[in-house]
Amino acid sequence: MRAEIEAKPSQRLVLPNGLTVVLLAAGSAPLATVAVLYRVGSRNEAVGHTGAAHLLEHMLFKGTSRNNATRGYGFMEAMWEIGANVNANTWLDRTLYYETVPSEYIRFALELEADRMTGALISDNARRAEMTVVRNELERRAAHPRRTLEVALNAAAYVEHPYHHPTIGWRTDVENMSTDRLRAFYQTFYRPDNAALFVAGGIDIDTVALHVWECFQPIEKPATPIPEVHTSEPPQLGERSTTVRWPGHTKMVVVGYHTPSAVGERYVLSAEELRARAAIPGVLTRVCALEVLESVLGSGTSSRLYRKAVDAGLAHDVWAVNGVYRDPALFTIGAAIQADASIDEATEAIRSEVTAIVESGITQVELLQAKASLAADIVHHEASIENLTFALAEWEACGGWELHDAYRATLQAVTIDDVCEVARAYLQDDNRSVARLEPGAPATFAIPITEAVGARETPHAVARPPVPAPAVVARRSFAAGIQSGTIAENCTWSFVRRDVAPTVYVRGLIHVGPTFSGKNAELAQVTARMLSRGTILRDRAAIDERLREIGASRSYHVDTPGGDPLAFRFDATTLRESLVEVIELLTEELCEPALSEDELHRVRAQIGGGIRQAQFDTTPRARQRLLELLYLREDPNSERRVEERLADLEAITLNDVRAYHDQLVSRGRLIISIVGDSTGSEVER
Repeated sequence: MRAEIEAKPSQRLVLPNGLTVVLLAAGSAPLATVAVLYRVGSRNEAVGHTGAAHLLEHMLFKGTSRNNATRGYGFMEAMWEIGANVNANTWLDRTLYYETVPSEYIRFALELEADRMTGALISDNARRAEMTVVRNELERRAAHPRRTLEVALNAAAYVEHPYHHPTIGWRTDVENMSTDRLRAFYQTFYRPDNAALFVAGGIDIDTVALHVWECFQPIEKPATPIPEVHTSEPPQLGERSTTVRWPGHTKMVVVGYHTPSAVGERYVLSAEELRARAAIPGVLTRVCALEVLESVLGSGTSSRLYRKAVDAGLAHDVWAVNGVYRDPALFTIGAAIQADASIDEATEAIRSEVTAIVESGITQVELLQAKASLAADIVHHEASIENLTFALAEWEACGGWELHDAYRATLQAVTIDDVCEVARAYLQDDNRSVARLEPGAPATFAIPITEAVGARETPHAVARPPVPAPAVVARRSFAAGIQSGTIAENCTWSFVRRDVAPTVYVRGLIHVGPTFSGKNAELAQVTARMLSRGTILRDRAAIDERLREIGASRSYHVDTPGGDPLAFRFDATTLRESLVEVIELLTEELCEPALSEDELHRVRAQIGGGIRQAQFDTTPRARQRLLELLYLREDPNSERRVEERLADLEAITLNDVRAYHDQLVSRGRLIISIVGDSTGSEVER
């Protein structure tokens, strides 16, 4: 078996104990991401113990009998000491643990992951403490209007299938989760034959394969079978609706349509059936067609929903999301609605655009732009070894990591007919659930906070095991690889070549940020937003469509209060072959923006909608109050109250924006940084 691992490093490998292993040598940096995926998430929970998978995720950072904080050698302490980036997350179908470490510590990370696969300490004291942490996380999510509305939508759309429950669990289940229940959940699902191990980055395949064998093969496969989920959601027989009341004036609507699973299945499959179906050629056609539909409807300012709702003044934000899960999912469309528009108007706008696609389909131009944009998004996202590992893990949870490559190929093969077919099949009124968030919350009641109780554990008087010493690795000086130069008197640039992916990232800074806004603190932000609204030579739609065609993006922004008050920033991502065109576009937008009255009206409406929505969100309100206490009102780091910000916003005229641009932005000192697969010569052209 060891020889099989060495001979087939790029294939799906399974150890005798059932552990799936994927090893990928990618990138030249001496770093690697080690990730362990357990095929267990909220879909494996039932009423009474929802949130078990997520709470258990927290518990696995509390240590094992061999390595724990009371002995001075907890998992996190060890990871911090070697400079690792560590985290975990739980979702509907899986729980993922990962750490990105220097390559010389791969063996060490594997040892710790193998140890906590079977040896986790799940004590009552730790469970009580983590319960309060999770409950705080739950309460923070409950204070976010979009998250609250999406929980309500799922609860309405799923009647029988466990996707009905939020991943974090229902509050009373989390509060009353017993330690015995968590231990049983751990013993049931944390086992090698229910897990997949990924190691990607600057690795030697043969060496890592040997480490994997030595660390994980001794773990025995339990004799008991892994419990299957068999509850399928029955076909929906008519539109469902639900309403959430929310403080203040926030208004939203989210619409969800039932769609197949990632592998195109309408019903829940067993693990064996799922693996067999995932191996069928073309199995991703439906999900890829839905991905194109998502892009056409809700991706960027040239999307159909943006033009229908945002440009029309009905919403300040719109989105479309195609769920890609192990079991049948939802295709959701949402809108954050403007103060002077109604929920009914926005809902009807969504309905009419969906109907137009169902009846008339999409155009060839929309198809090509969507496919180009989606393909570029994959390249940009997976330029990071961490993100590449996460993508492989997500596909493994949906049926097999091999689907990752199949997705790329299938996406490019999608036709207009494929998109029309899924639109007609799933975007039907009887298959739809609608969740509305309306102003005017009902009276609330206080919920007492219960502190964790129990005796404090006394550390054992044992010597702290040492972190293994790293191998001596010759590092190339990062500074030695930086190129730099000057263009004219007020522009300097720097460039770092990074050729692990055919992508380039551009970041610029002009020292004309909010400090220079004068009496109107919103002027810098409004001017930044206006730069992406068309130029003297091209309108916004033409620019947005071209960016989608070449798989690029760009944005202009200023820091929020508490950031750098001098900074006026822009960012761009592009594929290597389009770098020159993107730099030319940035130059055009910075030097010759159209700055029209219509676009100013839209920008003010969007920013104002966001300000109004945030006033009942606890996180921005707490931040606002902190800045009020830290800074004097005239300080550029302070944050003005909602009423003052809205008044400033409405007072901004087109002449104000033009003056800010002409006198400051176009004359400011510019600093540009470029990182990626390029020679750096494009900057000076």
